[in-house]
Amino acid sequence: MPNVLIGCAGWTLGPGARAEFPSEGTHLQRYAAVFPAVEINSSFYRPHRPATYAKWADSVPEPFRFAVKIPKTITHAQRLAEAEGLLDTFLAEVSGLGQKLGALLVQLPPSLELDPGVAERFFSAFTSRHTGDVFLEPRHKTWFSGDAERLLQKFGVGRVAADPAVVPSAAEPAGAPDKVYFRLHGSPQVYYAAYAGEYLDELAIRLRAYRDRGVPAWCIFDNSARGEAIRNSLDLMLKMSAAAGRALANRVAESRSEAEADAATLEIRTFAEEDEKEVVALWGRCGLLRSWNDPHQDIGRKLHVQRDLFLVGTLEGTIVATVMGGYDGHRGWINYLAVEPARRRRGYGRTLMNEVERRLTALGCPKVSLQIRAENKDAIEFYDSIGFAKDAVISMGKRLHHDDRME
Repeated sequence: MPNVLIGCAGWTLGPGARAEFPSEGTHLQRYAAVFPAVEINSSFYRPHRPATYAKWADSVPEPFRFAVKIPKTITHAQRLAEAEGLLDTFLAEVSGLGQKLGALLVQLPPSLELDPGVAERFFSAFTSRHTGDVFLEPRHKTWFSGDAERLLQKFGVGRVAADPAVVPSAAEPAGAPDKVYFRLHGSPQVYYAAYAGEYLDELAIRLRAYRDRGVPAWCIFDNSARGEAIRNSLDLMLKMSAAAGRALANRVAESRSEAEADAATLEIRTFAEEDEKEVVALWGRCGLLRSWNDPHQDIGRKLHVQRDLFLVGTLEGTIVATVMGGYDGHRGWINYLAVEPARRRRGYGRTLMNEVERRLTALGCPKVSLQIRAENKDAIEFYDSIGFAKDAVISMGKRLHHDDRME
């Protein structure tokens, strides 16, 4: 395992950073081609099957490592008390990562004060079940004391160096001295703000010092709401190693050249009313038309609601791609993504999605959903490759207006 592991909380690649990564593969595969580590946060909210963890492990190269956040049922519901059964379940699930499991992260709620007895029993149970690295991110001032420090050292648990820090000492690694974990949430605006170059310069110096001393160091950026985590992680990697920096810079230049070539070829603009006939014909060639759904009426309705999210891509004036986006204040939606069949697998669909996601993000949209027919395997594969994942939900619908059936 590399001595310095730089990465992000999650592996979603936002539209503004995709040029730095290979164009093929799932988001995780493309992410892991550049970064050596990632922090899984979804495990905090819901369980994953061992097979899911194993699939993730199989999709990344050998040196890559995962840090996994333990479930909130343990930290926030049980508040570390009587959590042995939940620990057993979680550890059985995460065992699917095998040797690529690098660390487990325990993030406590801000209201959880240090109770030495509860903490002693919890970490005793945890470390007797798991021999790998464990890190704690406490967020109540009572955890930054001599008693807490002695307890963490006793069980070999590292204390996260967090930013923003709830107390000054929270910004520094503590606990077990043989490992460190920086967890950077964005400052001054948590989850949103980017870190300045001067901050990253100082951080790189500190990480080099740990590397030179042989102390494994994690550095995870969690300022991902606007995609700053990717950018800060890339910048930090460039600062850490001249050789790695040159390799990454070459990859970035090559990827940007390919992306710029696509962008120069495919012109993207907002749909114009005179495009209607050409667009509907394209949808027909792409198999998107249904007899019970009039595309002309869909277009007419869209022109009255967020028409600037209805985009077309043209080559030398001919429309070869479309996408219809929308935002309801809670989530974004994607409809009518189409690429001329003879011009697929050239990055046009990905380029259009990048642009509509950029426009949705500018509106403050936090997430985006879409619906795919279960038999449309090609569409499922495409959306998986650009970072979409299946939601454990049932899609339900109700017709409020019946279009005239198309013949």
